[in-house]
Amino acid sequence: MEVNSPVAGKSKAGAITRTWTVAGYLYMSRVQEGTGQERTINGRTVVPRQYTYTCHAEMEIDETMRLVDEGKSYNILFTSELERGLFIEMLVEEVLE
Repeated sequence: MEVNSPVAGKSKAGAITRTWTVAGYLYMSRVQEGTGQERTINGRTVVPRQYTYTCHAEMEIDETMRLVDEGKSYNILFTSELERGLFIEMLVEEVLE
């Protein structure tokens, strides 16, 4: 899995944009937790899936970052430490754009 962090940039027209850069790679386990809240995208009602990922990481991971798993992006909603900081557990939600 890939962990991405946000980077501010500028478009060709000069507008500020947010892009993502790779912060690191991790091995994680995943469990499906259900679904998020309904959203309307392009006139359709969609419900994003939520997962809990668990990993051993020496890097700082917070809610401003994104996970990428097999080409799908996930927003990190919540992080917590397990086993006295040995593992990190994250609740994530699939990005639907």
